[in-house]
Amino acid sequence: MKIYAGTNRVNGTDYPQFTVVYYDGAQRKKKRFSDLDEARREAELAATKLANGENEVLHPTATDRTIYVQALEQLRPLNIPLNLAVLEYASAVKHLPDGATLKEAVDFFRRRNPATLEKRTVRQVVDEMQAAKRAAKLSDRSHPQGLKALP
Repeated sequence: MKIYAGTNRVNGTDYPQFTVVYYDGAQRKKKRFSDLDEARREAELAATKLANGENEVLHPTATDRTIYVQALEQLRPLNIPLNLAVLEYASAVKHLPDGATLKEAVDFFRRRNPATLEKRTVRQVVDEMQAAKRAAKLSDRSHPQGLKALP
């Protein structure tokens, strides 16, 4: 892959221009960009496709490339490849009711399964409940078993 730097004159003003040049089989391909980073991304994408033996190189739009790069940046800290993230997302969404979003499902789960929930035994919970009833001065009849201590 070669990237050539040059200028493009429009209405008497010079603008930077970067041209990615590569061969797709016997055909020479040239793509021009006004941004060097965008030209590099295109060159890397084309090189990867050619190295994998794919003769037909994709031609994503500038918007497609931006979305792709943003997706990779979001997944990098999670160490999850883009294709697996998309498969997992699609699988999860298929199991949701119509109109529900994955975020809504996660929020619902988090409300009902807080990660910081303190672990307590049944005995601790019963003791706390009995103490709360005594503090509220509730009669023995407010609870089917009264306030008797459990064995």
